[in-house]
Parts: sequence; structure tokens; C-alpha cells
Amino acid sequence: MSVEVTITPWQYKACVDCAAARMATSNEAGWNHASTYRRTWLERTAEEITGICGEMAAATALNVFWWPSVNTFHATSDLPGGVEVRSTTKTQGRVSLIIRDNDPDDRVYVLVTGEPPTMTVVGWIIGADAKRDEYLSDPRDMRPAWFVPRRDLNPIPVLAEHLAQAAAAMEPV
Repeated sequence: MSVEVTITPWQYKACVDCAAARMATSNEAGWNHASTYRRTWLERTAEEITGICGEMAAATALNVFWWPSVNTFHATSDLPGGVEVRSTTKTQGRVSLIIRDNDPDDRVYVLVTGEPPTMTVVGWIIGADAKRDEYLSDPRDMRPAWFVPRRDLNPIPVLAEHLAQAAAAMEPV
């Protein structure tokens, strides 16, 4: 079961500000992490905003605190509890959660679709469970990855409950 989230104007501003910071530091360092296609600054910025809005939407759906980060890459997860967020503006057709070879196996990956302000938090899977031969594909002949169809993702409420229980177990008595 997916969860629809509406990003507020002030949340959107926070997402755009974070995207600008990520773009500035990446551009200054000469980074463009898409190794499977070339992107202009505007395309990269739009993708950053979509990704960050996805992080915000997932945090809202999972009832966890979202702390925006800049250039932490795999050092820390997007959300508490080892949760990584993958976002796409695509909502129709073949929409999959993408897992790459350098993605940690022990993290949870959440798929978010749509465009702000309305985002849909679709489902989740553990990295190791996603890396199955049946999901492996290389559609651009540049970098194989695992594409997990949304029908094979676990429901968001299950992950939200797990994260709530884990947080409660860590609270001081």
C-alpha cells in the first residue's frame, strides 16, 4: 500500500535550498554523478529537487525526521534507520526502484514517484533482496543495475511500523 504526501510550500523551499547547496558543491568540485547519461545543470537541478522532495515525502510517510544532507553520498543514509530514497517523476509505465552495484546491501530502499507538490511513497525493499538476477538490466548499455518493479515492493505502513518500534526501543525510560 502506497502513501500519498503533499509537500507544503515551505517544505518545497527547504528542498530547493538543499538542492541548490548540493548543486553548488558538486559543480564546484566538477562532479556529475550520472554515469549513464549526460545532464545539463538545469536537468541536474530538477532531478535534485525531485530527489529531495522524495526524501521529504518518504520522511513524512514514515513519520521520521528528515535532516537534509549535502555530499554525504553512502556515508549516511537519506533517512534514519538506514533508509535510502529513490525518486522519479514517472508515474505511469515501467516504473521501478533502481539499485546500483555500489548501494549497500543492508539498507532499505524506498521508491517515491510524482512531482511536487504531490508525491507517492510507493514501497520499499532491502538492498540485498533487490539484487536478484531477474531484476538486473542495462537499458542504456552503460551500467547494469537492478530495477525492482513496484509490484514487488513491500508496503510502506510495514516499514513505518518497524521504524516506530525501533525508535521506541531506543527512547530512554
